[in-house]
Amino acid sequence: MTINYDYYKLNKQEKLKYYSISLTAAFVLSYIFYSNIFISISLSPVFVYMMKKHYVFYLKNKRKEMVQNQFIELLQSLSASISAGRQMGEALEEGLYVMRSSYSSDSPLVIELEFMVKSIKESREEEEHLLKDFAKRVKVRDISSFVEVYAICKGTGGDMEKAIVKTSQIIMEKLSIEKEMRVLSAQKKFEGKLISIMPILVIIFLRMTSPSYLEPLYSTLAGKIIMSFCVIGMGYAYYLTEKITKCNL
Repeated sequence: MTINYDYYKLNKQEKLKYYSISLTAAFVLSYIFYSNIFISISLSPVFVYMMKKHYVFYLKNKRKEMVQNQFIELLQSLSASISAGRQMGEALEEGLYVMRSSYSSDSPLVIELEFMVKSIKESREEEEHLLKDFAKRVKVRDISSFVEVYAICKGTGGDMEKAIVKTSQIIMEKLSIEKEMRVLSAQKKFEGKLISIMPILVIIFLRMTSPSYLEPLYSTLAGKIIMSFCVIGMGYAYYLTEKITKCNL
């Protein structure tokens, strides 16, 4: 079984989690800005529908990031196996054992390796074809680079052991640096999200301390329009934060 990394389908647990959290958050957010139960109930499904696409996109990217992180460990195993004189098929099988010891059976890379090993043993498929298919589906640059080096070495009869070991070292160093960059950018993401929700905190504070101060925003049409622009502004600020701090695979 192979995975289509361009498509993500929510399972029952993910659907339950998404709808329960998003409906609650949408209702509370709408009530904070409009102080009207009817408006909050009416807007909540719209918010949930609009955000579902972004939630699925987030999970899809998270799965790719998981594959990339797991690939670091696989590279170490493949490099050690090839250095010991084993063929790629044998290296992939050993890599599968290593990955099984660290990750669950439903992890993306474990599923991919199980499919590759089974295809090599039962269908006698070429390792190169299976690896190229995997790289084509996952669309991660470092995985594609590794597969290209392997294909070139196999096609030209080059020193596969030296090339793959060297390539693996370079990719592992690059992935480690990217991982550190993600950790550093996580703080900036948090700060950006905190700034994005500041209007909510300010409104809650004013409603608790000086409710009459905000009354015109809830009781007049102009006030509701202003609040609507505030919601749109918050959404756009959150979008910019995600875009600026995004790390492309």
